[in-house]
Amino acid sequence: MAVGAGALESAGISWDADSGTLRNSKGVPVSFAQADALVAAPAARKAIAVNTYTTALLTAGEEMARARAELTGGGPCDYVILRVAESSGKYGNVNRAGELRQLVEGLAGIDRARHIGAPDDSP
Repeated sequence: MAVGAGALESAGISWDADSGTLRNSKGVPVSFAQADALVAAPAARKAIAVNTYTTALLTAGEEMARARAELTGGGPCDYVILRVAESSGKYGNVNRAGELRQLVEGLAGIDRARHIGAPDDSP
């Protein structure tokens, strides 16, 4: 998809001339494909009814420990732990898991299409 500068700005994408890279609204470098996805996302969300989750990648041990404690505590919490489970091989999912981490870090969100006919807050 070819996009103009105005569409990039509207999606929070800027061109860093010093480094020759596109950056998202948080200053994280994004690929051209990710920039295209950010530009297309608002229209796509409206067209196909997508739930959107603003996310943050956890890498600090202290916060991961907090997430574990909250999740195993049984009460409501802000955390979700995911595992890519597409392959049964010992290292069969490491590349896909790395891609998912990059997606969350670069786009700071995950979109999920709603089930057809389901209310807005349904899984």
